Amino acid sequence: MEIFGAILFFATIVLPLLFQILFGSGIIPFNRKIPFGVVCIISVPLWFGAYYLGAKILSHQLKQINSHDGMPFVGLMIYMSLIAIATVITMLIQLAFKYKKQRQGCR
Repeated sequence: MEIFGAILFFATIVLPLLFQILFGSGIIPFNRKIPFGVVCIISVPLWFGAYYLGAKILSHQLKQINSHDGMPFVGLMIYMSLIAIATVITMLIQLAFKYKKQRQGCR
C-alpha cells in the first residue's frame, strides 16, 4: 500500500470522530451559531461518507496489488464499527456536559 493511500485511508476513517470531538467540544463551552444537535446530525452522514470513501480507497489499493481477498473489508467494517461506537460515546459525554452546564446556569 502506498504511504499516501494509507494516510488518506486512515484520515478518512477518523474524520467523523475528529469532527465530533472538535466541533462538539467547541460548541459546549462556547455559545456558537451551530447548535450541538446539528453537529451530531452532521456527524452521522459524515460517518457513512467516510465508510464509503474508505471502502473505495481500500478497493483501489487492493486492485493495485492485484489482491482478490475480501478480508481487508472485514477489518474495515470492524474498524468503522469501533469508530462509530467511539463517536456515539463522545456525543453522549458531550451531551452530559451540556446538560450539566445548563443545570448549573439555572441555579
